[in-house]
Amino acid sequence: MDKLFTVAGVSTLNGKVKLRFANGLDKRIAVLVRNGHSDVRLTELPEGMTKQNAALFLKTNDQFADVAMLVEAFLAKGK
Repeated sequence: MDKLFTVAGVSTLNGKVKLRFANGLDKRIAVLVRNGHSDVRLTELPEGMTKQNAALFLKTNDQFADVAMLVEAFLAKGK
């Protein structure tokens, strides 16, 4: 069974934007910021989701429209 996540989004580290998945909004933001990430944008998911389904959810969310190509690349890899 695939692991389920309740939070998904993106962050930037050293100029590279990456998708992020977690099970706790506040703690995950704190860890990312503490480790030097910028432009941390995470959102709570409507239910526990796999990484694939969470990426599909982000694809439909206007807040993440600017990273649609990143989401597409992630989905194409099938991670």
